[in-house]
Amino acid sequence: MADSEDWWFGSALTLWKRCSELEGFKELFEQLPWRDLDPDSALRFFNILGDIVYEELAEKKPKKKWLCIRQWAGHMLRTVEQVHVKYRHKALEP
Repeated sequence: MADSEDWWFGSALTLWKRCSELEGFKELFEQLPWRDLDPDSALRFFNILGDIVYEELAEKKPKKKWLCIRQWAGHMLRTVEQVHVKYRHKALEP
């Protein structure tokens, strides 16, 4: 929990910003059963979902990439849940 407390403030602002930038991010946040994760893993998971959209892409491609991520987010979350808590931080490194 200490890790998540250290960067929660910045992460909360980033998540809020992503809700306004990425169509359906808020709904994804509400619908996915992320609350079953430990706090650090939940923060890392959503930061990855929101940040990966903007990595190494031309201007028009983030929207298409986000649509794909949205479709697979549930599967991605289930994969993270299967990783032992002790190793999730490694699985969720950006």
